[in-house]
Amino acid sequence: MRLTKDNREAHEQTVNKRRSRIRTSTWSNENKARVIRAERALRLYLKGGQRPAVAVHDILSDLRHYCDACGIRYLEQDEIASRNYVGQVLELI
Repeated sequence: MRLTKDNREAHEQTVNKRRSRIRTSTWSNENKARVIRAERALRLYLKGGQRPAVAVHDILSDLRHYCDACGIRYLEQDEIASRNYVGQVLELI
C-alpha cells in the first residue's frame, strides 16, 4: 500500500520525531549507529512511498532468498540476531 501525499507528510513527521528521540536518548552510541545503519539499508525499499513495515518485511523476505541462494540457514541466523538484539537492548537498562 502506498502512502498518499498527506499521509506521507504525517508519516515523515512521526519518523523524524522518533529519530530525534533516538538520537538524543540515553541509547548507547552503538545502538544509535545500528538504527542509522538499518535506515540506510532500508532506503532502497522505502523508495516509492512504501510504509516502513512493508519495507521491513520485503527486506526480510529477500534475506531469506539470499540465504537460500548462499546455503545459509536463515532461522539459525535469525536466532543469533535475536540474542544479539536482546543483549544490545539490555545495555539500556
